[in-house]
Amino acid sequence: MSLKEKEVILDEIYVEQPNLLGSVVVLNQMGSTLEQMEVLLNILLVAYLALNESGIKIAEVTESEQERELSRFVGHVKFTEGLSSSSELTAIQQYIESHEEKTLLAYVYKEMLESGFHDLKYESSKYLIIAGFNIVNCISAAEIA
Repeated sequence: MSLKEKEVILDEIYVEQPNLLGSVVVLNQMGSTLEQMEVLLNILLVAYLALNESGIKIAEVTESEQERELSRFVGHVKFTEGLSSSSELTAIQQYIESHEEKTLLAYVYKEMLESGFHDLKYESSKYLIIAGFNIVNCISAAEIA
């Protein structure tokens, strides 16, 4: 996809899902590079195009919905802190198995892993990971319009 084609679709996302787009754009202020943000923008593009291709239209994700999903995700992460390795693995497996958008979750995880987001040597890495998973969780929780 050319840069111009991406720009056109991102303009559509801005109109339909400004808060999801904003959750990526704001990462620049938190120390993320444009290259890192591009990974999340591509994830958002893929999710948006997949929804359009399938004929599914979701309601606009609000800031409060984003906050709710973020709180849920952070709760899952905090729950695993301090668990034994086997208990942590079980908790992660349960999270994945209970997720309504397993395919999107797997895609986002793979993209972030391949982009080095899980290499937590930078403070901004955690924001990138949280934003990526929050996109998935918000899409999953969104009402059909």
